[in-house]
Amino acid sequence: MITNSFRKNLEERFKDGVIPSWLLHFDQDSEAALHDLLRGRASLGHLSATEPDELLLDWLRGFGPRSYYARLLNDALTAWIDHHWGNPLLSDTGNAVLTSRAWLRTMDTIAASPFVGSEHIASPEDYPLFGAATLLRERVLADRHFLDDMTEAHTHDPQGIAWVALANHQTDRALLDEWWRLISLPPDEPWYRGKYGLMGLRRLPPENPALGGGFNKELAQGLGRLGEALWARTREGWLPEEEMRAEFSSIAHLTMGKNFPDRWHSYWRHLADQHRENDFVSWLPISEAELHQPRHGNPSRIEPDAYSWMKSIKNLTGALIQPTEEVIKQAERLLDEQRHYANATGNMSFLVRTACNFSGHIRVANPQQALAWARMAKGINPWDAHTWTNEAMALVVMEDYAQALGVYSEAILRFPENAVARNGRAEVLKLQGKLDEALAAYEETIDRFPENVVARTGRAEVLKLQEKLEDALAAYEETIDRFPENVVARTGRAEVLKLQGRLDDALAAYEETIDRFPEDVVARNGREGVLRARQGLTDISRHSPWQNAARVERPALDSSKETDGGATSMEVPALNRDEVNLLITDAYLIRRWARQGKENDPWLNTGMQRERARDLLDRLLTERDRNSLAAGESGILSLATGDSMDRQRALDFLRAAVKRFPGSPRVRYALDRAEREEAMAKGDASVMPMLWKKLIRLDRHLFPLQWMGPLLLFARVSLSDQVWQEHAEQLAIWLFPRLQQAKESEPSFYAWWGSAVYGLLFGTAVVRDASELPDMETMRENLRVNYKALVIKEEELLYRHARR
Repeated sequence: MITNSFRKNLEERFKDGVIPSWLLHFDQDSEAALHDLLRGRASLGHLSATEPDELLLDWLRGFGPRSYYARLLNDALTAWIDHHWGNPLLSDTGNAVLTSRAWLRTMDTIAASPFVGSEHIASPEDYPLFGAATLLRERVLADRHFLDDMTEAHTHDPQGIAWVALANHQTDRALLDEWWRLISLPPDEPWYRGKYGLMGLRRLPPENPALGGGFNKELAQGLGRLGEALWARTREGWLPEEEMRAEFSSIAHLTMGKNFPDRWHSYWRHLADQHRENDFVSWLPISEAELHQPRHGNPSRIEPDAYSWMKSIKNLTGALIQPTEEVIKQAERLLDEQRHYANATGNMSFLVRTACNFSGHIRVANPQQALAWARMAKGINPWDAHTWTNEAMALVVMEDYAQALGVYSEAILRFPENAVARNGRAEVLKLQGKLDEALAAYEETIDRFPENVVARTGRAEVLKLQEKLEDALAAYEETIDRFPENVVARTGRAEVLKLQGRLDDALAAYEETIDRFPEDVVARNGREGVLRARQGLTDISRHSPWQNAARVERPALDSSKETDGGATSMEVPALNRDEVNLLITDAYLIRRWARQGKENDPWLNTGMQRERARDLLDRLLTERDRNSLAAGESGILSLATGDSMDRQRALDFLRAAVKRFPGSPRVRYALDRAEREEAMAKGDASVMPMLWKKLIRLDRHLFPLQWMGPLLLFARVSLSDQVWQEHAEQLAIWLFPRLQQAKESEPSFYAWWGSAVYGLLFGTAVVRDASELPDMETMRENLRVNYKALVIKEEELLYRHARR
């Protein structure tokens, strides 16, 4: 028995002293003892001042990595992770702070264990806590949000340390894409996790074991790409340049060490060549003199075979419309070749574009293969809107409308200005027979994109399915006036005329369309149908083939059962994250429609959306203790009623939720919103600025909200001249460069967002500093008139970036 052997081990080691009481407890019941220690409730005597993870590692060092203690600790940690993973609060703790500390201690212990007395262990499988690390890897990859919800800052990041633990226990190259993803600083990861991607590359087994120990090209590429990502984020305005320069310099020198100086110099010169037109060169850890030293040969690097790839892609895309097995194999071989290049360089762009291209062309013939390629592309580059809409389109072809709706909904939250995602979501709602919702979705898209012809023809089609034929006819005719060369609008108009029984007008409309588009099959078939109807060969029904679908009512969201005391029953089964995201998107869009005048009341006190909002709130409240996104949205939706009692309930709930999810920007934003509403109601603005600064510490993507959040209070509450001018000036300084960038051919999200906010705040005025600010009354009037629009802009920034 391990425990008997461990007891003998203890007696031998402490034969001249007293065995620590915790080790005796660990000998008797290792899982219970570990649980007490991780929670900070173990009896440690004179060792009580030492951190639990330090004690575990010190004893591991003392007993040795192959000892009975090591085996007991590995088994206990494995069982602890298995038992508690997914539980928002430790069952016998009920405290979010203690829970997150326990998980952080667990991650620290596993992450550091390979370096404790394991210097002579050659294989990671022999590391003392390999079993616990293996289970951790399985759980983290299956649920990336559980530990993320406990993250508070750089110094309290269980999810980040979990990546370190996985990096230090790698036995294969399966996590390579994860390391490149972290290094690229994606919007849904805190910037400080980029260095964990480098740790992953450093500890990644080499592709060719014979080359182990040499210059690590992947690590060099990773360091360069991390520098590029940090530099790009400073240019976008959400990271401070001086701080990031120092951060990159420190990371670079630690990564390079003192080995292979010539190879590093060669790599930096190569990277400098790629940035001749910008100032990233000044970030590189190489002097100006070294940059211009004569080169001895060419650095060994992989170059893309772009011409050959382009030729192969052109041949394959045509063949994929009706593919054979051999064509699919050829496509897979090309993707493997591009993946090899991506793995070696970190440049995923070729692979993502090709996978999306192949997915689109094979979608009709083989939607399952299209979905596989689409998901591969999205997994590699989830901050590209096309990867999301491409996946959703494959799901639509497979008639998996529920999943497609979820993907489109998530895409809208991430990319609010993407018309394809919005039209796609509306189309899925139409296919599900949810015509009122589809109509509202198309109309919101038209409000945002007045010249989007797909949204206009989609709206007209929904009106036709609702048998509102006069409205549908008017919608098609308005679209034709705007877009006279749009064949969909013309055939749609002719179809409505046919359904109205106006056969002569319908025939003329089809013939006019055929004159313009002689190859259009829909127009020709429509014309033949009208001719047969006129001859009495066909009875034209006024009922659309979609009518049955149109009459399918949206299933009511199940309301939570009420107990006698009115409390929500805990018998409601937990929703998965996709279901929660779908509820959140519905709630978000309901609030948007209310604000944009789709209701008589700008809040949700009245109108058709009120009951739907209440149903959604009931469902979200069942998840608020398990899911930070549900907690944040519950708070915001409660505020949307405009009722003072609801506002107070939201405040009480959110003040508790921010303790439960201390690292969640969604929850913190909802609390800041609630506090702002309360301050407006009471006319007290004393605590506002500090609250919004806490939000920025959680997610620097939300950087401008530290000024915009408190400034919006000025629409309803008087602020001192110093306070409102300070916030307005700082916001103007941040916004003005984005206004200039918005004029570029491909503006970034920040440029689009910043220019929109600038226009709402300052109109056409040029405001670069305090001297150019509008006067107080003009500023207040702008805020008052545009208050709802500015709140929408806040939410757009939040929903795009804050993923927890």
